[in-house]
Amino acid sequence: MPPRLRLALTLCLLAAASAALPGPAAASSTRTAPLTRWLAAQIGPVARPSGAAGTARMQAAGEGAAVLSAAGAAHPLRLVRSFRIPAGDPSAARLANWSWTYDSAVTAIAFTAAGDRHDAATLLDQLAALQAADGSIATAFDVLTGESSGVVRSGTVAWVGLAAAAYDHRFRSTRYRTVAERAAAGLLALRSADGLVQGGPDVTWISTQNNLLAYALLTRLGRDIRSAHPASAARDAAAAKTIAAGIATGLMSTAGGTHFIEGAGDTVLPLDVQALGAMFLRSRGQTATARRVVAFANARFAVSGRSIVRSSAVSTYNETYAALGPFSGFRPFAGAGTPDVLFLEGSAQMLAAESAVGAPTASLAASLRSWAKITSGSGEAPLMADRTVAAGGYGEYHVWPAAAGAAWAVLAADGPGLFPAPLAAG
Repeated sequence: MPPRLRLALTLCLLAAASAALPGPAAASSTRTAPLTRWLAAQIGPVARPSGAAGTARMQAAGEGAAVLSAAGAAHPLRLVRSFRIPAGDPSAARLANWSWTYDSAVTAIAFTAAGDRHDAATLLDQLAALQAADGSIATAFDVLTGESSGVVRSGTVAWVGLAAAAYDHRFRSTRYRTVAERAAAGLLALRSADGLVQGGPDVTWISTQNNLLAYALLTRLGRDIRSAHPASAARDAAAAKTIAAGIATGLMSTAGGTHFIEGAGDTVLPLDVQALGAMFLRSRGQTATARRVVAFANARFAVSGRSIVRSSAVSTYNETYAALGPFSGFRPFAGAGTPDVLFLEGSAQMLAAESAVGAPTASLAASLRSWAKITSGSGEAPLMADRTVAAGGYGEYHVWPAAAGAAWAVLAADGPGLFPAPLAAG
């Protein structure tokens, strides 16, 4: 059974479903420039917060707590710190210098979409140095010490490959082809008997999200390297076709409305796979089905009438931000016992999905602009969530500016299409 994945943020993807990767429009790039500047300032470590000496603990949802030594020589990394944590927050000592690899990868894609070749390359050069020869890479790193989570997951591997492929496609480059091809090979090595990609080298569960990401990378490579490496391109395209068939038969459901589930045998309902899945379907010409998935997400995940209030309690701590709203958006999961938070990153994913399938976007876009105004006046990125919640197997959510949310705000305006159309129908 797939874990609920990383701290606070479930993975997501993509802002359009075209085969080509268009250059960013000048107007939208200008509008998102403050966010790309904020993301660039997140690259690299900050001074260790008070109380952070000794052992650092990273809570990886669903993985248990990975305990990492922060002692010894420091090896700073040029990755994006996942969060801008306000001074005095009790979680600052624990998380101020942690970078989830997904955050750096999606930020690299956001830089690429905005035409910022320099900052995209800064992150990709560091990710390339951290990637193993078999394509694997840890899910998270301390950018101050260089320590890693020691956990490898196929979704993270795919994200790094997608970031590399996006850069090369956008800038007509081969600079990161090896990074993308290593990631693809690593994913192919994790396939189960039915052709779907397992969660990692030490687990056998099948995640919908990870397979959507693997499909996107393999399809992109199948298109982009076919002239230089026809045999590898044909292999990647064939594997993507098998994954697509497996997603359709084992990871989708029509019970209560057309939707995607968390993974094989796991009927939890995450928002990210609805957005990803809708774009996946649209890229394959299944627009009507994609619209039904978007409709399901709007019916089951939407929240409204939210405000942000301060709290000094450790479990709900937020002594920095307050706003009356009312704000609306989407929660990260549907169902009893799941986190009841307005989740900015997932809300931006839904804006991308609605745009991709031709659904109305004006209301959600206006809601996200209203949300961004809470922090934009002080030069900060949008807040991750409307309240602090530690939700066990569903991750942590905090009232902090977050890199993934900022990257997705860029992608919602400038984003590339990372679900290209397959080379052949099927």
